[in-house]
Amino acid sequence: MRAQLLAPLVVSRSAFASDDDQLFEAAYLRHRETVFRYLRARCPDNEDALDLTALTFERALIESRRKGLPDPALPWLLRTARNLAIDRQRRGRTRRLLLEVLGRVPVGNARSAEADVLARQGDPELRTALMALPEAQRDALSLRYGSDLSVHDVASLIGKSEAATQKLISRGLGRLKEAIHE
Repeated sequence: MRAQLLAPLVVSRSAFASDDDQLFEAAYLRHRETVFRYLRARCPDNEDALDLTALTFERALIESRRKGLPDPALPWLLRTARNLAIDRQRRGRTRRLLLEVLGRVPVGNARSAEADVLARQGDPELRTALMALPEAQRDALSLRYGSDLSVHDVASLIGKSEAATQKLISRGLGRLKEAIHE
């Protein structure tokens, strides 16, 4: 199913296709899976992850055309994906709060969209535990294990030292283990 959802980017091979278009397509094919895995670890469902993956590469295409750099680097792509995921999460919280204030959802009985999706996921216990982690820990774990990055790479992406990043990852794993074993 995921292979169908991440079908290759179609770039015309006509005489008008530029070398930059071909370089961008190669970068897309090389990095799309890593960006998607990272976002899948951060997002409550595949649909959100796919949407944010597309937005990430849309921004990359716009930037590459603007700056004349057709091959976006993976750290830039992951940082953009991370920022898009954070923005979406903030908008979701604001929307749920607004609905509660307007009385459309009873306060205290409101289930988040994430909780609804997690209830339908293959391993709801793990997904619920992951989504309950503090954002910094969830982000570090998502980058480390969802995108298979080294601690050094994760540290540079989130703007923390390697020691602080390793501590985030260790604490996040510890909290996941506790949540699952309860």
